[in-house]
Amino acid sequence: MQGSGRGAFEQHPYISEIGVAQDTRYFRIVEKVRCDEFDTTILVFNPPEWTTGWTRRQMLYARPVVERCGRAFRERYDQGDPALKDSDGVLIDGQTAGLSGEARIVGDGWAIKFADPTKEDISQRLKTPAKRSIDLLQLRTALNWIKTHQAAEFIPEIRAVLPGSFDEHPSRGWGEGEMSALRVLANLGDKDFVLWMGILRAGVYKSQHLDARYPAIFERGEHALIAGKVVGCSGQRDLISELEKIARNSTAAAHKMAAAQALVTLGERERVQRIAQEMKPSPTEQLISNMARSNLPYSCTGMS
Repeated sequence: MQGSGRGAFEQHPYISEIGVAQDTRYFRIVEKVRCDEFDTTILVFNPPEWTTGWTRRQMLYARPVVERCGRAFRERYDQGDPALKDSDGVLIDGQTAGLSGEARIVGDGWAIKFADPTKEDISQRLKTPAKRSIDLLQLRTALNWIKTHQAAEFIPEIRAVLPGSFDEHPSRGWGEGEMSALRVLANLGDKDFVLWMGILRAGVYKSQHLDARYPAIFERGEHALIAGKVVGCSGQRDLISELEKIARNSTAAAHKMAAAQALVTLGERERVQRIAQEMKPSPTEQLISNMARSNLPYSCTGMS
């Protein structure tokens, strides 16, 4: 990755809200900084995407406060603020942005410096839980660096970022960081089929409220589709029997569809049609049957 020093940002420091900041360049965290300004021009706005789940009060003030804090940080760069001297920009935590009193705006941020990461930097980031929003963004930049450089030596450490018990529930534990890690594992060609089949097997979730003929749509399902693609494109025909069990018995819709499409990709279209027949009548039966009838395998080019 191409590094950049403070000189490239002397006139234009990189200032952004963390939720919309780029994740293509690794950065080091210099120090925490705070915006504390007086402004009487805060207006109501349409909430941006990164405020999903916030309270009405948070959404009401977040965007203009972040924008005003961004201007304040630029002014501080121009004035040579010692706290920002050794940094390339500031990432603002929009969830801390708000009003304190009638016209006082506040918000937290982190001064950052773009740099080429060392292997120790990458390893430490993967090993350390990303508990803050700034840590999660830094994790994504580290994972993108690994993907760009195809640094397969980090595969064991990337696996450690995944949920500790992903095979116990169809969607629990799969946050933004875990999903980013899984995408990179797939891109690197991780051949740990215990991992990939474990993700799919989690779809066979036992509950008195769930029925395999009418599988539930859980909050997250992309991880199952990624696992299904890796398995389907692997050519590992010894996994067909277990894939069939998952496709037949899964109570999670994404896992059922992923296993069925993996079977189609492995050339088992007729097997998938038989599974669909056993599920009649249900909407999922139609989806699986159409997939098999139309012979729609995973596209195995550009694995990501």
